[in-house]
Amino acid sequence: MSARVEGRFEQVFVLCTGRCGSLTFAHACERSIDNYTSGHETRLAQAGAQRLAYAPGHIEVDNRLSFFLGRLHERFGDAACYVHLQRDRHATARSYARRRALGFLLHAWTRGVYVGLDDRPDFEAMALDLVDTVNGNIRHFLRDKAHHLKVHLENATEDFRRFRERIGAVGAEALGDDAWTRPLNASMATSAAAVMPPADRPRVVPAFAANKPLPDGVRALMAQRLAGHSSPISVTGRERSLDAQLEAIRADFDGASALCLRVAELVVHLRRGVDLDATRGALFALTLHPETGDFLARELSLRWLVSVLDSYADHAPLGHAAGALGLSVLVNAVKLAETERLIVGDPAHDESRRAQLAARFPTPLFGGVNAFRLESGDMVRNLFERLETVLQDEPFLIAACERVRRELREQPNLLSRLSVYHPALF
Repeated sequence: MSARVEGRFEQVFVLCTGRCGSLTFAHACERSIDNYTSGHETRLAQAGAQRLAYAPGHIEVDNRLSFFLGRLHERFGDAACYVHLQRDRHATARSYARRRALGFLLHAWTRGVYVGLDDRPDFEAMALDLVDTVNGNIRHFLRDKAHHLKVHLENATEDFRRFRERIGAVGAEALGDDAWTRPLNASMATSAAAVMPPADRPRVVPAFAANKPLPDGVRALMAQRLAGHSSPISVTGRERSLDAQLEAIRADFDGASALCLRVAELVVHLRRGVDLDATRGALFALTLHPETGDFLARELSLRWLVSVLDSYADHAPLGHAAGALGLSVLVNAVKLAETERLIVGDPAHDESRRAQLAARFPTPLFGGVNAFRLESGDMVRNLFERLETVLQDEPFLIAACERVRRELREQPNLLSRLSVYHPALF
């Protein structure tokens, strides 16, 4: 890169409510502005004076700066340029209302700033209250600032060009425009970034026909083994940025086929709503071809196989989605049972209690549901038979069903333990 051309301001601060395109704004700066550094929430973990210790020539995008406005004024005043990034207030509130778990800002607002609210307040109304309060604080802060401008998410491409001009940005403007066509960190009611209503889902058209040979590139990915040693433990969580997430999942595939990593990357892109049509098509192409579909059902870890099934549930036509969701629900129900077991301990099975359960059949549990009959119950066997009947015309899903059945039969879990007492549980 050529020598750095200085910008017009020592610092640029993008103030906002959050849930309004802040991560995309930072991404657009990073891609298209060469004479400033830029980042998204880069000093969240710093306290005291270090919280605002931003280097010269830096663009910082951080919605939590709205809680440091007094100190921001004292430290930077009119030497900085300030941007008020905004989005339709109702759309912002709806997005916030979907993100209310511990650690998210709405949780702090309803449980820390406010005290004594109902256990389940109207979260959208409270989110709107948060949005209006933060925007009001920012407007008041900016009323006497020498250098400030507004950027609206609904007019982001044009407003971002004005922003670039105002701060004297140097770099490829087209890359900034492109960044706004790929919004990041979109929020949805589920973990997927863009779950489609079934009626809107396009018919699955594989990128390469099932009755034709695989492209050489796909076959090469199948054969390639990634460096490293596979581990049964995955510690991947959700990272803030797409690039960080893709880097983090790489460790899950040490020693695995490169095709498995490629499919996991497609799942991550789907969850974040990146280039949905192309990503959907690529995932379906790899799973629907009989050769790659069977390969993936065997080679993916069960954790990542369930992630693919969840992506089917979110994006595939209803027939594919329903079958995939059934398999995912089954694995996740066993996961919940095993999680409770970690909490309550692992008592030895009591033969006398087992005999009592058998003698007292039926034993009511809840809502008219009875305990499973250990010696002769056919619920588990019937469940898999129904799944196999429904999925028999879908090669990838039937292969996934066989894989799930084998894992639950052979690995330590609720069902494999019950099979000790049942001659034909599966």
